[in-house]
Amino acid sequence: MRNSAVRGPKMANSLPITLRMYRRLASGLVPAVAAWTAAFIDAAAELVERVRGLRLRTVTRMMEAELERVGFYDACDEALQR
Repeated sequence: MRNSAVRGPKMANSLPITLRMYRRLASGLVPAVAAWTAAFIDAAAELVERVRGLRLRTVTRMMEAELERVGFYDACDEALQR
């Protein structure tokens, strides 16, 4: 592959990040990303009426199984209730 982004992220010392390491990093970021997503949806809904009717699972349908597995939807629900 020519595009390094397709191959996956690398650490500063150019060692490939293993899938296990990536999942551990990703799971730690889920609550922060969920909070950002909730804030983004709220801000967008204030600007565009149509956004109010969008459901997060509909918008993220392609990645729904993986997002569910890492707890993204639960984290979003918690962030939206704050």
